[in-house]
Amino acid sequence: MMTALFNFLVACAYALVRPIARPFIVSMRYLVVPSAPGSALELDPHKPVCYVLPQRSWIDLFALDRICREQGLPRPQRSERALPSANRAAVMYLPALLEAFVLRGRARRSELSRLLEVAAKTADYDVQIVPVSIFWGRSPGQETSLFRLIFADSIQAGRVQKFFIMLANGRNVLANFGVPLSYRSYLAEVADSSRAERKLVGVVLDELTPAVETRQRGRQYA
Repeated sequence: MMTALFNFLVACAYALVRPIARPFIVSMRYLVVPSAPGSALELDPHKPVCYVLPQRSWIDLFALDRICREQGLPRPQRSERALPSANRAAVMYLPALLEAFVLRGRARRSELSRLLEVAAKTADYDVQIVPVSIFWGRSPGQETSLFRLIFADSIQAGRVQKFFIMLANGRNVLANFGVPLSYRSYLAEVADSSRAERKLVGVVLDELTPAVETRQRGRQYA
């Protein structure tokens, strides 16, 4: 009962925030790495896609949705409890990957655990997992505006702070797409869903962490 109420409140908040953020997302200017990701990523159009973002952020999700639409990539949608399909991409966040370990063996499972359990039990079901990092503004070491420095992007930013980060840095955004990862290929290598899950989480962390660390060290992206 409480879970259903919580999910309802989250859905209401999402429906309220999205139109408020839309004008700023529409005016956003961005660069994409790699360029022309629609062809560079070589996604299989017949397999579901699941994007993984470093932090829980609707602002990043809204930005990713616009970028995917304009770059010819499957558009992400809030996962809820529906698994991604060839016509409906999903999005998850790095904390959900970590929950795959923290919640192991408990009654409640993480989004990733449910996703990969279905993939393991269904022979013809695979998921293309794409790590994505969204960076707002220049790195702090390269910023010259005090206002933008105060609202410099940070993986620790809360929801309200993230909104002001979008306002301050929406004209200078970088989207970094990692190499797509096929869960089915990892499962074939180890023949055990738990080991495949651990290996996949490690690879996603390897994809996301260097970009974030490089950003924090002050290298300019845009």
